[in-house]
Amino acid sequence: MKHIYMTSLLLLCFISGSFSQERSIKNIFEFNWKMDLLNSFYDVIIDSPVEPNSLILEPRWIKKGRMSCLLPLFQARSPYSEISIHLHYRTENISELYFTLVAFDECERVLSVDTLHFPLSDDWIDLSQTITVENTMFQELFINASADTLRMRESEAKSGVVIKDFDVWFDGKQINLNAVPRARTPLSKSDVTPFDSSDLSNLPFMEKKILAIGETVHGTETFNQIATDIIKERILRHNCRLVLLELPIEISFYINRYIVGDPNFSREYIIDYFDNLLFCSYIFISLVEWIKEFNRHSEERVYFFGMDVWPGDRIGYLDSFDFFYTLNKTNNDETLKEMGRLLLGESSSIEDVISLFDANQGFENSLTKGESKLVRHALLLLRNRLTTPELRDRVMYKNIQFFTENFLPPGGTVTIFSHFGHANYRSHLMRMTTMEEMAFGYYLRCRYQDDYSNIALITDRGSSLLGNSSRTRFEKKELQSSPIGSIEYLMNRLNMDAYLSMDRLTCSDALTIRTIGNAPVEESFFVFPKMRMDGAIFIREVSAIQKNEDRMNKEVHSLLWFLERRRQAQLKVGLPAQTEPFY
Repeated sequence: MKHIYMTSLLLLCFISGSFSQERSIKNIFEFNWKMDLLNSFYDVIIDSPVEPNSLILEPRWIKKGRMSCLLPLFQARSPYSEISIHLHYRTENISELYFTLVAFDECERVLSVDTLHFPLSDDWIDLSQTITVENTMFQELFINASADTLRMRESEAKSGVVIKDFDVWFDGKQINLNAVPRARTPLSKSDVTPFDSSDLSNLPFMEKKILAIGETVHGTETFNQIATDIIKERILRHNCRLVLLELPIEISFYINRYIVGDPNFSREYIIDYFDNLLFCSYIFISLVEWIKEFNRHSEERVYFFGMDVWPGDRIGYLDSFDFFYTLNKTNNDETLKEMGRLLLGESSSIEDVISLFDANQGFENSLTKGESKLVRHALLLLRNRLTTPELRDRVMYKNIQFFTENFLPPGGTVTIFSHFGHANYRSHLMRMTTMEEMAFGYYLRCRYQDDYSNIALITDRGSSLLGNSSRTRFEKKELQSSPIGSIEYLMNRLNMDAYLSMDRLTCSDALTIRTIGNAPVEESFFVFPKMRMDGAIFIREVSAIQKNEDRMNKEVHSLLWFLERRRQAQLKVGLPAQTEPFY
């Protein structure tokens, strides 16, 4: 029996190819399923003793479970096509089971939304349902199931959809999930701008008020360097006064204190902190130092902020503690000490922390007005922090908005560096559209229109630094060659590093794009590039981030890293703590 308590990441891993068990449920594993973040299935059971050769999907209590995949229909030979869904299944304590089919034409425009309801039965049902679509390039297919909460209360039983066979037929044939799209717009060298990081003056996006640089591959020195080169250029010549990175917001307190020259806030702490984050290299330490030096000679200050949030709140508490503890090294203020104890205390709540902060007028004698606003904003985020990443991009958008409203001077610009999956103009890459799960770039585009620009960093080959499968250490991985039908393949044929404006593509150009985050999973997803970005910087070959040898050889689970940091913090303030290190 293979029993998995699902997160969206685990579902991605086992259904996209890392699941090694022999496939016993016909065809269902061929589809690249993605778990819905807001309504994920609570449990997924594969090949249980009770239901051999089956997949069991259990919805969450009260909420429905939902997962989706993308079907490439651009392979149709006629404007009208038939889509048939075949399902061999039974249900247990389910109130509804249905498939939602969202049809897209060029430019990711929604053509139609169809719903196919499947009858509920404790006995096995073998059923196919068919719809007709017109001029459809892609179809997003959702499986939706809701628990029958009344019956579950009465019987205290679990609910689930048990699937023995699943398939999709397209114009009478099994759908080709590996169909290769081809750009309708051929590219030549005259269509691109040669890219040279030592001369960025000819790039058309440098004047944008809010510019996001979205790397498609985490963990490369090359992309880190390009991002910092663009950031410096915008600071020097385009009035950039806000630099935002995909880092937790709480580390911003510490870094900006170091930038203004507070001697209590050390460079070594920032180095150690960055060393434990996968996509941060020494290049960002150099950027912090460069901004520090720039501010010494500038009338307008440049701020360096993290705009992200940890998925849980406890590391955010620790980051906040480190700031207040370091701040109090000189002040020796009893109330600041109490803030630290509350942030570490087992019995204290974030409400206690916020109440103490407000009762002391935001520590106006120790913090600047801007710092006080920032700290209170971050404390409120801790109060509302989610245990799942379901609203992560919305929170990042709110953070960007907060920084822009409170720290950006008139005429100033903002530069953001993050993964392309967050910065693009639509949803996360695995979906055409899901209004509940849009990228922060979608919200910025809606608010700022053309004042917000997203530029992707893409590559054909090289290496990157990834976490291993157990997330206990960093490993260097070689990138796969870019596949035919990808934007990387299209650019690589030009045999040069170059910038491609999306003005050169059309809404008919549907391509795949590579994406690698923190997990050791490399995938390509279908997108209409013109709808996701203003342009792409293509680098033929990239190299992995270099960490120090001790960090590369150290095998530490993230939980142990957190516990050791917490242990050391408790010892600093005299709270009961384990005396032996956790690793």
